[in-house]
Amino acid sequence: MYRNLRPFFKFAVPQEKPDDGEVALWASAHAGQLKGPDLQRELANLKDAGVRLAPRSLDVLACEDVAAMNAMIDRSQGAGLTTPDYVSCTTTIASTEVDGAGQNLVVGTELGRLYVMDKTGTGVQTSVRLPSTPAMMCVSGNLREAYRISVASRSGNVYNVKNGEIVGNPIQLESEVVGLQRLSKSLAIACRNNTIHAYHVKGKKLFSIYLPAPVLAMELLTVAQQRQVRAVVVALQNNDLQVYHEKHLVSSFSFQEPVVGLHWGTYGREENTLISVLASGALDIKILPRSVNLEATATSKGPPPEQDIPLNVPKKTKLYVEQTQREREQAVDMHRVFQRDLCKLRLQAARNYVKVITSGEGPMSYAAGAAVRINAQVQGLGPLFKLKVSVQNTGGRILHDAFLLFHYNNLAYEVQDPQVGIPALVPGLQYELESVVRAVDPANSTGESIRAAVCSAGSTVPLLTALIKMPISELEVEET
Repeated sequence: MYRNLRPFFKFAVPQEKPDDGEVALWASAHAGQLKGPDLQRELANLKDAGVRLAPRSLDVLACEDVAAMNAMIDRSQGAGLTTPDYVSCTTTIASTEVDGAGQNLVVGTELGRLYVMDKTGTGVQTSVRLPSTPAMMCVSGNLREAYRISVASRSGNVYNVKNGEIVGNPIQLESEVVGLQRLSKSLAIACRNNTIHAYHVKGKKLFSIYLPAPVLAMELLTVAQQRQVRAVVVALQNNDLQVYHEKHLVSSFSFQEPVVGLHWGTYGREENTLISVLASGALDIKILPRSVNLEATATSKGPPPEQDIPLNVPKKTKLYVEQTQREREQAVDMHRVFQRDLCKLRLQAARNYVKVITSGEGPMSYAAGAAVRINAQVQGLGPLFKLKVSVQNTGGRILHDAFLLFHYNNLAYEVQDPQVGIPALVPGLQYELESVVRAVDPANSTGESIRAAVCSAGSTVPLLTALIKMPISELEVEET
């Protein structure tokens, strides 16, 4: 502790009492009952059992040479087994709710201890054992009434200490914590994976903010206006400084170099001042304008204002009332008519389906468990056309002795090959068949249809028929 830039007093962090089993092992080693390898084996068993070993024991576990182990045992003859502790983080907590009444020091140590010092700073008032080493802390409340200390550990967990006891389950994060600030009833936690998570003090996750770069520093910005506003200032590795009110970005500006430290408070006569420590060691001081509104931008990203405008729903007219009355009185008759029309629709659909599969005008037809697909294409402008027909067996067995037959008007067209033989139709393969068609009278061509049928020698019914709509033929130009 320093006063007027001079040392005032010093407080030593209490040492941890070593485990009784570890002390007994070292006593046996000093008495010659345990050699170096035996001592190393027994100390390893204690460590596996969850015992926190002293530095001397850890040095023995790290040794690989038997002579070095025995030399370490000889050097430690007559020396007690100690476990020194070191400070990992500090903060302060108010003694009472009265401003200026004094603050107490809160210390976190490497061995997972949390000490709340007394008002003089020379003794420990409260001691809490944490499962992991604390890395940073934030405090709310005061010692006289009630207080809560949120501790972020190096293992990535956040513990809540309320009135000297760990309460609730720890907040488990997917990355290490690089920033921790206490808002009104929530915690803002910055992680190494470019995110800021907001958690309720009881552990429920509220929202997450995904940042474009890693977080280097984090500070709480408190402004007392009509009501107290708490925002979070984060310094990013890409030289940006961003201010978030809840999950909304309310301000952002850039520096020429990264910011490695932030502090918010009073500077001279200005109460709202942000001091930034740059990577080169320079200081940047920014004063918050007194007329700034940190909540204006946050509320603008909410729901659209149109949802608060009521819809212009017309009033119930006399016609509407009469219609509803008629529906209530004739509900049975209306349902009977609906069922009758639905049955007629189903009957008409069934008739059309039967007509399609029996007339051959549909895309597919089935016969004796076989399924065939046909696709026809007409090429040419006339009077000479080429019909390209592709046939594919979509069934599961091979069709033998099949052929393609063209049925047409002899007065309108002449087909070069009215019957085209098809080899065995293997399932899945596509067969391309061609035939030349010539218009008999191009001048009076009306574009009649030609029916293509896939037939089989073992059935009198075609496997599939398709209508090919022929285009109107162009006039044949005689050469002179």
